[in-house]
Amino acid sequence: MCVGTALTGAELFGKDAIMPRGGTYLKLAINTYDEVWEQWDTESCGGGIYWSRNRRATDNLRTYKSTITNAQQINMAARLSILTGNATYNQHGEMVYAWLKSSGLVTADWRVLDGANAPNCATPNRNELSYKIGTLVGALGWLFKSTGKTQYQTEAGLILDVALRQFAPNNIFTDPCEAANPTCPANQVSPKGTMIRGLMYLYMTTTDAAIKAKIATAVDASFLAMAAAACDEKWNCGNVWQGAGARVYTDFHTQLNALELANAVAVVHPPAGVPGAVAVTAPTTASSGTKSPGADQSAKSAADGRSVRLSSVLLIVALATVMANLGG
Repeated sequence: MCVGTALTGAELFGKDAIMPRGGTYLKLAINTYDEVWEQWDTESCGGGIYWSRNRRATDNLRTYKSTITNAQQINMAARLSILTGNATYNQHGEMVYAWLKSSGLVTADWRVLDGANAPNCATPNRNELSYKIGTLVGALGWLFKSTGKTQYQTEAGLILDVALRQFAPNNIFTDPCEAANPTCPANQVSPKGTMIRGLMYLYMTTTDAAIKAKIATAVDASFLAMAAAACDEKWNCGNVWQGAGARVYTDFHTQLNALELANAVAVVHPPAGVPGAVAVTAPTTASSGTKSPGADQSAKSAADGRSVRLSSVLLIVALATVMANLGG
């Protein structure tokens, strides 16, 4: 969402910071947020924001209320409340989350479904995607921070447990398409990176040590797996970090996932020299779990070298650390 990029600019550079072509980041964020909020509709399904603004479309997009749109709005509502002090944004965020639960898109066992069609949303699309559950987890972290209500932290933790079971088996982030097609279709390559970003937001905002530990464990394990099995000496990293599909790729989509993971590492282990940060001790060994240790010692040595250069990656993602300090 454009509002997310603009809001990040306001958080990093200040509420009055001017964008390169004029106007403030905050004004753009508020304008975009307001346009999305116009799609909040209580006349069908008891609430919810439409995925599309086009009510005249001939396909089901004109009636679809997608979880991702609503989760993103919760995220932005909470962050705008923190940035501006306007409690109306919190009220919006709480309304949207309450609707996600009452509509059944967040189920009684804390699974997160894809969306549902108006007018009654009676038959939800039961697809479960990593980026939707991760975005909601992060949004609840922000809502906890903005409202101070522990309900949102508690429920974020419950949804996090589901997300890790579904999309981080043995603590390594994995999308289901990786098993059937290791390269994944282009429109399915980036979801787990967006999920990792959501978990990073929760890590930044939660006061629960157990939640932080679960996220840190998955982030660390995934980074070590990626460095060992899917990155070359120039840090071109593949999208699949374990198993037969783990290999180096250089296309844009797979690099996004690697960058999101590196950002998360920078939040969990801020580089030394950043105010409030702790020094990073890079691992000296790493194993992908897919090769015999004695069969490919040279590959292991290369992975060790990449892990030792973890600090170089963290320098690349220093802006993520700034965001962590702002959010923490």
